[in-house]
Formats: sequence, C-alpha cells, structure tokens
Amino acid sequence: MNVGKYRLRWLAALALLLCSAVTLADTISATVDRRELNLDETLRLLVRVSPQANQTPDFSLLENQFDVLSRNQSSQYRNFNGQVEAFTEWQLILAPKNAGKLLIPSFQYGNQFSDAIEIQVHDTNSALGGIKPDIFLELTADLKTPYVQQQVLATLTLYTAVALRIEDAPELNVPGALVIPLNQSQFQKRVDDKVYSVSELRYALFPQQSGELEIPIQTFTVTSGGNNWGGFNRGQIKRIRSQPLTLEVKPQASQFQGKHWLPASNVQLEDNLNDSLTWQVGEPITRRITLRAEGVTADQLPVLALPEVSQIKQYREAPDKSEQKNLNGVNAVITETVALVPTAPGQMQLPAVTLQWWDTNTQQPRTATLPARTISVEGSLPQSALPAPANSAPAAVGTPAIDTSSASVHAGFWPWLTALLLLTNLLSLWLFWRRKPSTGLAESPAIPSNTRDWSALMNRAGRVDSPSDLASCLNHLNALVRAAGYADATAVLQQYQSQSCLQTLQAFQAQVWRAGDAAKDIESRNLVAVVSTIRQLIETQPLAAGTDEPVPDCYPH
Repeated sequence: MNVGKYRLRWLAALALLLCSAVTLADTISATVDRRELNLDETLRLLVRVSPQANQTPDFSLLENQFDVLSRNQSSQYRNFNGQVEAFTEWQLILAPKNAGKLLIPSFQYGNQFSDAIEIQVHDTNSALGGIKPDIFLELTADLKTPYVQQQVLATLTLYTAVALRIEDAPELNVPGALVIPLNQSQFQKRVDDKVYSVSELRYALFPQQSGELEIPIQTFTVTSGGNNWGGFNRGQIKRIRSQPLTLEVKPQASQFQGKHWLPASNVQLEDNLNDSLTWQVGEPITRRITLRAEGVTADQLPVLALPEVSQIKQYREAPDKSEQKNLNGVNAVITETVALVPTAPGQMQLPAVTLQWWDTNTQQPRTATLPARTISVEGSLPQSALPAPANSAPAAVGTPAIDTSSASVHAGFWPWLTALLLLTNLLSLWLFWRRKPSTGLAESPAIPSNTRDWSALMNRAGRVDSPSDLASCLNHLNALVRAAGYADATAVLQQYQSQSCLQTLQAFQAQVWRAGDAAKDIESRNLVAVVSTIRQLIETQPLAAGTDEPVPDCYPH
C-alpha cells in the first residue's frame, strides 16, 4: 500500500515537471512606447525573450525603414514568493527614415515569432502648420546654377530654442563634388519672435561634372529636454533632418577660349624682379612668379607658360602650391621659381606672362598679365666665346716712310727674340712629354660611351649630396649625351617631349646656379631617374627624329 502511494507521488511530481517545461517554453514579444510620432522624433522598441536567451534575434529588417540609433541588451532573473521569472531584453532606439505608415517587422526566436507593429509617422512641417519648431536644420547654397569646377558655398545651420546636446553631426558628403570644410560658428538669432541658438557649418563645394548635382538630406542626432540627475540622461533623442538641395551645374562657358578652364572670382600675377637692377653676363638671377586666385583650389591652378628668351637660359624648379581657407571660401597660391642666366650683354626683353581665366563675378573671360620687362645686361662673353683677332693686313700703298735706321735695329733684335721663345717652347714640350703616362695618351677628360660609363654615372648620381657633386654629375651626363650626338641633356628631353623629366632636370640645374643661395636638399633618387630616362631615350630612339611613342616615366616607382 505504501509502495503504491509512493509511486503516485512520483507520477504527480513528473506531471508537474512536464507542465513546468511547457510553461517555460521560449516566447518572444515586441512592444513600443508610441505608435504615432513626427519625423524628427524617435521611439523605443522593447523585444523580450523568456526565459533567458542564448542568442540574439535578427534585427536587420528594421533598417529598411528605421535608423537604429542605439541598442542595449540585459538579462534578469526574479524570484518573488516562489514565482520565478527569467528573461533577456533588447532595448532599441529607432528613428524613422521617412513619413507615412511604417512597419516594425516580426522577429523570430527559435520556433516563436513576435507580432509586427504598425507605426504612423507625420511630416514635421505639416504637423506644425508652418510654425517653426523648437529645433530645425537648414541646408543652403549661395549658387543654384554654378559652372563646373566653380566654387559653391554650402551652409548647414542647426537652430534650437531648447537646451540640447548634439550626439552625432554629419560630415557633408556630396557625390560628384569635392567638399572642403571651411569653419564652424555659433551665435543667436531671432526667427518669428523666437530666439534660437544657431550652430553653422560652412563648406566649399567644387562640382566635378556638369548636370544635376544633389546635396543629400543631412541629419543631426540630438538629445533635448532632459537632465543628468543621478547620472541618467532622461532627455528625448531626436533626429533633425534638412531638406535635400539640387544644383544645376553648367559646362565650361563657350565664350572661354583659354587652354585651361579656371573659374575664379579674382586672379593676380606678380613677380619679384626689380626694374632698376643691372644684370651681369653669366650671373644667375632668381625670379619668383606668384599666381594668386580666389575661389579655386591649388590643384586647379595651371603651370605657367614662360616664353623662351634667346640669350637667357632658364632653369625652373618644381612649383610651390598652397591654399588658405576663410569665410568666403578657398584661395590658392602657386609660386614658380626660375633661375635666369644671361649669356650675352646688351638690352633684352623678358616677354609678358599671361593666363586666361573665367571671372565668376562678371561672367566674362579675362586675362591676368605680368607685363614684359626690358633688362640691361653688362659684362663680356667668356674668352672662349670671343672671336679670334684678325691677321695683320699688309701695309697699304702710300703709307708714310719710316726711319730705315730704326728698322734695321729692330730687324736685328726680333730674330734673336723669336729664337729664344722657340727654344723655351721646345723645352716645355720636352718636360711635358717626360711627365706623360706610359700609355702616351693625352690627359683629357674621357667621354663616356659604353654601358659601363652609364652604370658608373648612375651609381654616382645616387650618391650626390652637395651642389658641387651635382654640378660634376651633370657635366658627366652632358659629356655622355654629346658623345651620342646631341647638344646636351636638355636637348634630348626637349626632342622627345619628356616634359616631367625636363622639369626635374631644370630644377637640378637651378640648384647648381643657386648653390650659394640656400640650395635645397638634393633628391638623388630623382637624379638617378633622370639619368636612366635619358639613357633609355638615347638607346631606343632614332637620332634627330621626333617620336610618337610614349616616353619613359621620369620618376621612380
């Protein structure tokens, strides 16, 4: 009898356990704190799984219609008067992406599903009936129909009449345009009899192609109307949106006939030459030409075309570019440094330097001009360049008679003097022959002409570390080039139109001329590239003939 009662008790306990298992089966639910809100507001979604979960439901479908601003997870276990409750909870802050009827989807956990929830979102402006809200965001531009590459000033302005904290501010990103941040300012402004605190962000936009350009909706995430009592923020999270902005970008103006499209509000050319300066033959003068432009970036500025002058050699350095930013946008400066070396005395003229640009204020083409300059060069040509003196002409018929007695005295003196000079020259020649190397070759500089000479020159170029070494290396290079039938290294690069390499070579030549004027550090890596390029051109291209083939890249990789 006792055995039967014992079995009955065990059966009852087993039944209770089975019931508990059914009761503790996984369940999932979803609730929200509001089903109707404005577009700039947020809602709180609570998803609970009972008992405690060991994995996270898939929330990815939420992102179709909502931005998930935050997500927190917590697990709790409660035992109250024998009643046990255990669950895992996810709290999500959601911001609607657009107005209208939106749907929070059903979530799955195991074999269980939560209910979908419909949310009604009202447009903020229509909800206020045209009244300015306490917080709003404006996006404006100073131009609606700019030219391609013309500067557009865009301003993103946040207005608030209540205390708030900015949680997230956007970085302006406009597909199809270069965006440069300018500055941020804060001030107060009265709008419709309401005082707002204003935060203003300014940007310079440069459209890169013609056609329609859209500046997308910009969004700020803020917390308003709260406090930090007890370390907890009880404020409301809001998403503040601007309206999108569309620009119609025009192509390059048909009236502009220049080689380089440059839309700017102002362009100026200037240099550092002194008109009263007197130049000397063979002495270098450093000329710095500065181009200043307003409303453009440094990359938009072209390299200036400097006309050649027949009796002045020009050695250009790499241009120096810089930018400045202010409330009115971006200003750019490019400085061209050129070493000028006169090769003959006299009056010479440096031709005018011009640059065509498009005036965005007057909508007209204009030309910036650096006027021509007349310079005075003093000094004489090097002795080797002077013409040889003409031979003495025979005495003309009818010349006055000379004293025969004096002539006879000189006639007896000159033969002895001539014989003495001849003897001295013969003695000098004999001494020189005794000091010559055993090979019998003259001690004149050898002209490199084979592969080993090129390799030696390249090794030498890689070790150049002073202006004197650089000058010696360039002389070595010119000797190689002349041995191949060219005038000099510059002539090779000009013939085959290797512009980048030519500019690099001219920069090195300028460093030689400016050795006493704080010469810059020598980039031996680029010098090796110049030597390598010239060697390749000489060995692969026909002499004294142009080429349509691409020239080698001057710069090493």
